[in-house]
Amino acid sequence: MKKGTVATIARVLTCVMLITCFTGCGGGTEEVKIRREKGGTIDNSDKKAPKKIESKDITGFSCTIILGGDWGEEYLSTDGKEFNFCIKKNPAGDLTAYEEESGIEYPADDELLKGLQDLIDEYGLVYMNGTDKVTQALPPPYGEITFIADYASGEKLRFSVNNSPEADWEMAIYILFSDWFSKNGIKDINTPERKVTRIDVTYKDTVNLINYRYFEIIDKDEEAPDGKGVFLAKYVYDVAAEKSIEKEHVRYPEDFFDNVTKIINDFDIRPWDRTSPLYGFNRTNRSMAKGGEEDIHIYIEFDDGYTISININDDEDKKLIKPLLNDLFAYYDTIG
Repeated sequence: MKKGTVATIARVLTCVMLITCFTGCGGGTEEVKIRREKGGTIDNSDKKAPKKIESKDITGFSCTIILGGDWGEEYLSTDGKEFNFCIKKNPAGDLTAYEEESGIEYPADDELLKGLQDLIDEYGLVYMNGTDKVTQALPPPYGEITFIADYASGEKLRFSVNNSPEADWEMAIYILFSDWFSKNGIKDINTPERKVTRIDVTYKDTVNLINYRYFEIIDKDEEAPDGKGVFLAKYVYDVAAEKSIEKEHVRYPEDFFDNVTKIINDFDIRPWDRTSPLYGFNRTNRSMAKGGEEDIHIYIEFDDGYTISININDDEDKKLIKPLLNDLFAYYDTIG
């Protein structure tokens, strides 16, 4: 081989190495840019990479993910929203967690490190170790991402794949870091905080159809307390007998929507919201109702005009949403 050719190859390899080394927590974002220009699918997977890591002590972490969905008016894009999470030592030598797109950071603790390892175990990410298979030139939400976890033992978990905004393990990483940062007073990467201003719930069991809804009475109504106003209306309909067996109007207490907002947030309604970046998280059926009449309908309005409409007739989804209904109905029963 000619010396000039060798020198050229050496310079190219050096540039690639430098680009790869100086990308910080990004997991090789500049390298991804170079590879994208080639197009097609590139498979450089290491078939011999271990599928078991003995250590549970994470000493470093890096992963960029892109989630779709609605992030509020401050971020309107069909490309999704990118997060660059990492854990590394800061200049003082202290292990620190970062989200580099927003610039937030906080000292990493055992809660975060253990949570990350639990996530790796739960989603079997170790079985992806050594995978380096990426289809290039895809739109931004499906571009290349790299996951890296370093361990005290010297072991390393690393894989490069196409981003999938619908992947549960990616959503779980976001939830882990956003909840942890939020717990420590940093809410920069959270989805918008909203207060419930209206909620209607319809639930059909084996016998009855139960309907709790926002009810505004403008003109005097003898069935309503005080004649008119805004009330929580409860209707119970006997499906077999085809007749109404209960009708009740109760005036909302002053803290009603504060309490309902807390119930909704504690349950985490985002996996049920079609426009949420976490829609479908840990749910086997992501299509909501399968068709036909729904057994559960929940409609929610928020103080910024945002709305959520949930329709369910899938048995598995009914089990998953039941804790929310139990908490709502238990609270409604205290109002009188």
